[in-house]
Amino acid sequence: MKKYIYLGLGGLFGAVLRMIIKNSDKFMYKEVFPLDTLIVNILGCFLIALFMNICIELVEIDPDLRLGIASGFIGALTTFSTVCKEIVSL
Repeated sequence: MKKYIYLGLGGLFGAVLRMIIKNSDKFMYKEVFPLDTLIVNILGCFLIALFMNICIELVEIDPDLRLGIASGFIGALTTFSTVCKEIVSL
C-alpha cells in the first residue's frame, strides 16, 4: 500500500511541475515548436538516469520510495502523451 501512496504523490508533484513549466512564458517559440516539452523530456531523461545511478551505486533507498520518485514524479514530469499530442498538433 505504501508504494501506491508514493507513486500517487510523486505523480501529483511531477504533473504539477510539468504544468508550471508548460504555462511559463520563458519559451518564445510555443506556436512553432514545443520547446518546453523538449526541454522537460531531456531534463527528465537526465534526472532518471542520475537518480537510478545514485540509487544503485551510492545510496540504498527504499524500493517503494524509489518507485515513487522514478516512475511517479519523473514519469509524470516526462509524460509521453504530451509529446504525442504536440506532435499531432504540429
